[in-house]
Amino acid sequence: MDYIIFDLEWNNAYNYATKKGVNEIVEIGAIKLDRYLNTVDTFRLLVRPKLSRRLSTHFKALTHMTLEELRRDGVAFETAVQDFRRWAGLPQNNVFMSWSNSDLYVLAENFRRVFGTTDISFIQNYADVQQYCQSFLDLPDGSKNQVGLTDCADALGLQYNDGLHHHALFDCELSAMCFCRVFDEKKFSAFVHRCENDYFSRLLFKPYSITKPVVQGFNVYQMEHGCPSCGAPLRRLRAYEVVNGAFKTVAVCDRCDRLYWVHVRAKMTYDGVRTASRVYLVGRKRAKKLYENLKKS
Repeated sequence: MDYIIFDLEWNNAYNYATKKGVNEIVEIGAIKLDRYLNTVDTFRLLVRPKLSRRLSTHFKALTHMTLEELRRDGVAFETAVQDFRRWAGLPQNNVFMSWSNSDLYVLAENFRRVFGTTDISFIQNYADVQQYCQSFLDLPDGSKNQVGLTDCADALGLQYNDGLHHHALFDCELSAMCFCRVFDEKKFSAFVHRCENDYFSRLLFKPYSITKPVVQGFNVYQMEHGCPSCGAPLRRLRAYEVVNGAFKTVAVCDRCDRLYWVHVRAKMTYDGVRTASRVYLVGRKRAKKLYENLKKS
């Protein structure tokens, strides 16, 4: 099994056809290690941008690349992918890695835009090398912050030329140094994911909150809630309203003669709608006012 660590550089461009911002890949770098962690080969290609009319200030400050350089020395994205695929070799023999899954996300995003599919067939095994390396660092309990590449290298006592940071191939090489320093085959295997079926489609899907009472697969008015005290069904007294991204209404338990607030949050995920409900007692003063208002209506 070979290990391929890849890194992408991309520019924040604007797609006038879809009227949306996109992360357009302009450089692909990779390093291939054999099973003994020896460097077998490296890969680097500039990609000629199609959408980028200019490079963002942030991108230029990080990479020191110019649009003229990319247009002169870059190849079409389709060509770059074909060359990268050929260089990588048989997919079943490789584990692809990147420093956080942002690069994998952007690659899938560009695949969908250019090829109309998220099927990256030459990546069958993937691991987040940042996540793996971070598991060896002594971080505060409960820390969810992602450790930067150079910070990880410093923590592991590695020597490197920081002046080349944010060049794709250099970032690959530094990631490989971190990976090799902490490599444990058994532990690493737990971080490897099989990229089968809908793996990349799932990666690209962005969950979102549902704020319409009735959409495909969800109807807030069909949800039932029980009284927290006796378990009897609650009877809704008014229509739902959306408050802070959640559906809210007031309901009564006819058995207990108590009013309850009912909150429902609904989120659309790749696998369908997920809901979370909260039911709690309305305070006495508030309940009195609600009863008065309900009688008037």
